[in-house]
Amino acid sequence: MELENERLRNHRSTFLVFFCQTWHFEFLEIVVLRKGILILMEHKLNMNSIGAISFNNALQCLNSRDIEGAELFLEQALLIDGDNALYLKIKGLCKYIKGQFVEAKMCWMKVLSLDEEDIDTKRYLSEFDSEDFKFYLENYNKCIGLMRGNPVKAIGILKSSIEQVPNVKGYELIGLLYYRLGLRKSALIFWKKALNMDISNKTVQRYISVCKKCVFPLIVEKAIVEVLLVVGKLKLL
Repeated sequence: MELENERLRNHRSTFLVFFCQTWHFEFLEIVVLRKGILILMEHKLNMNSIGAISFNNALQCLNSRDIEGAELFLEQALLIDGDNALYLKIKGLCKYIKGQFVEAKMCWMKVLSLDEEDIDTKRYLSEFDSEDFKFYLENYNKCIGLMRGNPVKAIGILKSSIEQVPNVKGYELIGLLYYRLGLRKSALIFWKKALNMDISNKTVQRYISVCKKCVFPLIVEKAIVEVLLVVGKLKLL
C-alpha cells in the first residue's frame, strides 16, 4: 500500500496540476473538453439527453474559465445521473480550483466508492498528501488565526505557499487582507488573480467593484468577520 501511495505521489495527475495553473487553460481545453466529449461518446451516452447536454455546457464553461457556471451545469447533470463518475470528477476539480478542498475530496471519494480502481481519482486525492499542499494548508490555517490581529504577518504566511497551490479562495483572502490595510492596488492584484481562475466569481467581482469605488473599508471588515465565522480553520475529512 505504501509503495502504491508513493507511486501516486510521484506521478501526480498532469490533469490536476495543469488545471490549477491559470496559464494552462489551453491544456484544459484539450484534456477536459475534447477528452470529456470522447468519454461521453465511448460510453455511448445519448448526447441529446439533458444530463449530457448539461455536462457539455459545463465543459464549455471550463474552457472559458467560468468555474461557477460549470458548477451550475454539473449540478444539473448530477440531478439526472448522481452516480456518474465523470461528472463527479470534474465537479471535484471545480471545487479544488475554488479552494473548496473538503468538497473536492468528497466528490473524489464518492468516485472511488463507485470504482475503487479509478487511477485518475487516486491521483487527484494523492495531491492532498503532497508536501506542497500540506504546507499550504498549514499556512492557510495560520493566516486565519492571524488575520484579525496581525494581517501583515498573515499576508506573508499565505503568500509564501499560494503559488504552489493556486486557488480562488486563497487569492481572495490575501486581497481582503491587503484592502483592510488600505493597500488597494495590492488587493486588486490578488483579486484579479482569483478572477483569472474563475471569471464569473460574483464575490470577487463585488470586491473589485468596491475597491475601484473606494467604498468605506467596513464592507471588507464585515467580509473578514464572515470568513472567520463561516470558514474557520480548514480541515480535510
